[in-house]
Amino acid sequence: MKLFLHPFRKISDRLSIRGEDQKLFIRFLWVCSFIAILLLISALLAWAFEQKGTQENTIKSFWDGIWWAIVSIATVGYGDKYPVTFQGRLVGIILIIVGYSSLSFFTGLIASLFVEDRLKGAKGLKTIRTHNHIVICGWNNTAEFFLKALLEKQVSEMDICI
Repeated sequence: MKLFLHPFRKISDRLSIRGEDQKLFIRFLWVCSFIAILLLISALLAWAFEQKGTQENTIKSFWDGIWWAIVSIATVGYGDKYPVTFQGRLVGIILIIVGYSSLSFFTGLIASLFVEDRLKGAKGLKTIRTHNHIVICGWNNTAEFFLKALLEKQVSEMDICI
């Protein structure tokens, strides 16, 4: 018995994440959070270490550090911002190794979501989100009897998919 249905029920049914998809979504959020924290810490450390450097340092603000960290983790390497101190370069080495690994894991996670979705669709395992339907699986004599019983009750509000 349904006592209460909120007005956004159809929208929330489509947006809800269930089971295995929820585990993948949580893993996705963890990886995104890890990459964001890695960028922030690297930018902060590079900026702090480069403040002690010489006049030729190019990371003069925290935002320069953010720019350098994003460019480094994305393996673009423009070269407009770069550390000149030993500590700054050490942060850069760690950022490149850990960041590239994290970015690779992130890319693999996204690819696996698409592959899994295609496989579920090919096997007919996707969640069916319809209303007022009856789906009969495994056709046999019992199913024929069940279908006749449904048709006799004149279930006119529902579509029957076989």
